[in-house]
Amino acid sequence: MDKAFEEVLAAPLAGWAEPSRKCGDGLKQAALLALVRAELANDGSTGVPPVDTALAQARVAAEDFRILYPLDSAGPVAREIKRLLHTRLLSQASSAFQAGQYQAAVEAYDEWLRRTEASGADAGKMAPGENISARLRLIKALLALKNGVRARHEAAALSEIIPPEQKSELEALSAQAQALPGAPEKPLLPAP
Repeated sequence: MDKAFEEVLAAPLAGWAEPSRKCGDGLKQAALLALVRAELANDGSTGVPPVDTALAQARVAAEDFRILYPLDSAGPVAREIKRLLHTRLLSQASSAFQAGQYQAAVEAYDEWLRRTEASGADAGKMAPGENISARLRLIKALLALKNGVRARHEAAALSEIIPPEQKSELEALSAQAQALPGAPEKPLLPAP
């Protein structure tokens, strides 16, 4: 099936009449979206970093879309591709966390946060509690790694947006973070 999508993407549109070219562009966009979905569905990995080959292949297809359609980055196909990748990355982070691979979980949550912030308000149209729950799991992973400074930093950032029903959980995590030593194992921001 991937081969069929790749053939659609390889079809040249030069010299086509305007209505036909627009139709061809629409088919190519649909093929790229289907390719991202197919790559994520053909999951041969565990979903746990660093070996999530389906996510890597889907990112390649998403990058192809960005290159082919740079002006259509806010269109429905681009938004759906971002949402699919966002969801997979969050799933990857959660899987690593549940598997006790806390360093991999922190790295995946960090990437998820960077992409969420880069997406702005859209953020893949995530469920309202999804952001809070993911950030609470990030703090828990940081606590498991004994990274008190970073856990305190994340807790402080989360305290400004957390709903009242989850505030007690955040307060308990903050207290655990306060009990940890001050020096983080890794810098708060990655080196350029």
